[in-house]
Amino acid sequence: MKAANTMQVRQHNKTVIRQAMLCLRQATRPQLAQTTGLSQVTVSAVLAELMEKGEVESCGSVPSEGGRPSACYRYRGERHNAGVLYTYQMEGRTLVQLEVFDLFGDRVDRDSQFLGDLRPESFDALLDAAFQETPGIRTLALGVPGQVEGDKILFCDHRALAGDSLSRRWKGRYHVPVLLENDINAAVLGYVQGLPGEVAGLTAGIYFPGRFGPGMGLALGRSPWPGRQGFVGEFHYLCGLDQWNGMDHGNPAAVEETAARYLRAVCVMAGPERVVLYGDIFRPGSEEAIRQKVERTFYNAYGLQLEVRRDMGPDYSAGMKALALRQLKHTLFGTAWEEE
Repeated sequence: MKAANTMQVRQHNKTVIRQAMLCLRQATRPQLAQTTGLSQVTVSAVLAELMEKGEVESCGSVPSEGGRPSACYRYRGERHNAGVLYTYQMEGRTLVQLEVFDLFGDRVDRDSQFLGDLRPESFDALLDAAFQETPGIRTLALGVPGQVEGDKILFCDHRALAGDSLSRRWKGRYHVPVLLENDINAAVLGYVQGLPGEVAGLTAGIYFPGRFGPGMGLALGRSPWPGRQGFVGEFHYLCGLDQWNGMDHGNPAAVEETAARYLRAVCVMAGPERVVLYGDIFRPGSEEAIRQKVERTFYNAYGLQLEVRRDMGPDYSAGMKALALRQLKHTLFGTAWEEE
């Protein structure tokens, strides 16, 4: 039991120092001791282990107060990278965006293509180039317009992507773990991460692509809330919410009325604190028009916090980045990282 406890303490200390180094990027032993609350003896032992593994390297020395210069150490976060791909509709076409982030969260590569109907092999050219140009990609994450459970896409607007053939293809081709995520779930995660202060209650995000039907994601506080088997927001299963595809998307009044119809259902069933609507089909002024339509239904008693964002890309990217970096750290450091 004592040995097990000692190992747990050592693992905890290593995780704490690793987290501090990722935040500071480079630091001296006294700085790490002050930041983590650990003794300099413990810090020195952990740094020696991380240097032996190649995670940390010496980067000279810096002046200290009234004494000899202190040795400085740098975390080598650029050695490990996460590849992120996500698809969404832009001007009626399917855009595939590729981004590569290092362990610090810095973007080190970016590329994109407009593609037609997506198939598992559609991403090969982008990924092959990324792996050739950026060494050290240790994990891949893909955002898709569909219902996701683990390695499987249960339903997808791009039907050829359904099933587990894509994750099997990437694992066999690139030999890295693969994370799949629903597009709007990732965007809502990115949205709530950008909100200031404490984020309480539910946040709902609804994506209205022009080509496909709407989908919704929920976040509880700052964490995704996909529900059982990712069923949250899969509107296509419901009767009575099927007007989107047959609607005139060029008619702003029709777009706003239909969006309000979806939003009323969400407010009644989930009661979110705040809602963000995504879609380049919305016009300036749509936000207030939709809010008023919903509030009139509820006799102005709801107090809807509503925002419309025409471009889902920035929130989508932020959410996929967060998920990919969490997967990368799990791949490199195991469950101990998540437990801290």
